[in-house]
Amino acid sequence: MAANVHLQIRCLNMKISIVFLYTILVFTSCIFHPYTWQGTNPPGKNKASFKNFRGKNANSIQVSKGDLLLVSYNIEVTQGTLLFSIENKRNKLFQKSFSTQSDTADLKFSANETGMYKIVVQGKNATGNFDINYKTTESDKIR
Repeated sequence: MAANVHLQIRCLNMKISIVFLYTILVFTSCIFHPYTWQGTNPPGKNKASFKNFRGKNANSIQVSKGDLLLVSYNIEVTQGTLLFSIENKRNKLFQKSFSTQSDTADLKFSANETGMYKIVVQGKNATGNFDINYKTTESDKIR
């Protein structure tokens, strides 16, 4: 008889735990708003439209010393903040913050050393879109 009561108490405790965990899951899903992201990311291109984007999106490209890194961007932010940067392992070559604005530019950087360069987009509850194209070329091929 005592074993039966003990089993019923364990079963009741398990049911209470399950209800408690389910309640936490339901309330957590109500306050968490994931971002919406639609994009494409083939080599040399990063294009996306997004809503409530929070996080970081980075692409890397190998650049040889003396070569040029060419980056063109078209960025539009209608809400929140988007930070766009181009960096190597030592420093940021370019950085711009967007808050409810748009901009288009063509950038050119001469590589002082061989290495990986990153094209980084960071969102803080950002809504909008971007289209970024990047490639390397030998400096004597640009006129």
